[in-house]
Formats: sequence, C-alpha cells, structure tokens
Amino acid sequence: VYVPTFAHFVDKYRDIYTKIGNRTLAIAEEAGVPVIDFRQYILNESDRLSLYAQGSEGGHFSEEGYRLLSEAVLKNTEPAFRID
Repeated sequence: VYVPTFAHFVDKYRDIYTKIGNRTLAIAEEAGVPVIDFRQYILNESDRLSLYAQGSEGGHFSEEGYRLLSEAVLKNTEPAFRID
C-alpha cells in the first residue's frame, strides 16, 4: 500500500511529493509488485483534513482515515482470498 505523506496534499509541496509518489509506484510496477495507491482514496474525500488525527498538522490518520485505509486494503485484496 502506498500511503502518501500529508505534505502530498499541501499546495506548497504537492508537485515534489507527486513526483516522488509516481516514481515509487513506477519502481514497484517495474519490479512486478502490486500496489494499492492510497492517494486516490484520499483525493476522493471532500474533507481530507478529517482523515488525519491532527487535521492540518498531518501526522497519523484519524479513526476515519484508518477506516478508509482498511476499506481500501480489503477492497483490493479480498478477491485474492475468495474461495469459489
């Protein structure tokens, strides 16, 4: 799971962290490592600050942020564990 730093969503740092994230994902793809890009889940949220325990200070996720992360992981891994 690629979990971006909070700074990725701060205008001042967005460009550099987008480049870092994209390069990280490219390296994983080149190595054949499947990755869940959690950036996309965060970007789909209207109130991104609520995903962080300390709001605009970033840091660790809030309960809501961890819920979203766990849902993303389950959504992307559950098919691999399904028994038909």
